[in-house]
Amino acid sequence: SRFLQCQCGAHKRRGGTTANCLVVQTSQDEGVVRAVIANCGDSRCITDEGTGSLDSPSKLEFKNVSVDHRPDCTGERRRLRSAEKRGEVAVCRDSMKTTRLYPGGLAVSRTVGDVALTSAAIPTPDVYQVEVKLTEEMPMQRFILGTDGIFDSMDTGEMTKVIREEEEKGGGERLDSKALAKTILAKCLLKSGCKDDMTIMVVDVGLKGVNGRVEMNRKADGNGRFKNWI
Repeated sequence: SRFLQCQCGAHKRRGGTTANCLVVQTSQDEGVVRAVIANCGDSRCITDEGTGSLDSPSKLEFKNVSVDHRPDCTGERRRLRSAEKRGEVAVCRDSMKTTRLYPGGLAVSRTVGDVALTSAAIPTPDVYQVEVKLTEEMPMQRFILGTDGIFDSMDTGEMTKVIREEEEKGGGERLDSKALAKTILAKCLLKSGCKDDMTIMVVDVGLKGVNGRVEMNRKADGNGRFKNWI
């Protein structure tokens, strides 16, 4: 209780969070996976149909399911212009060339919380639907959800290449969800200039159920040591 009083006291500025939620439903009779993804903020959901190889670059691709909510994104920029005209917010770049909302300096245009900073940062999510027909050749659908710390370090295209290379090393076998989460997180942490918290979730959906693993990493102290949870 003392910790909560310290962190959430009236003298502290209230914070917020992003959210990327995945709900899946499988139909044994139809052999279909249906997924609903709701996104608010700059976390991201991508999907991999398990097709393609390094020898087939046209198929070497994960698909972005959700779109990041940032002030410089085309759709969000149109909405923010109206708020700027009403004097509710100012949108400008900081010294690191990151587009932010002021007052407050938010680098996201949608957030759950942060209402004390600006009314222009709304909590309304975008909702997406994915439906995939599973076959013997593709018996499983893979979803990867990650925070901005992950995707700022490794964009979707680079992540595709890294994963396929690891799979080729293993004789073309698909990495299990736990190994994949560990691999991506380790490579993101090796990149220079990484300062953001990182969370990645890999969810494999088949007709027999869901196999998910979460790999989280948060900075433990100022000495660059990290703690890991699975």
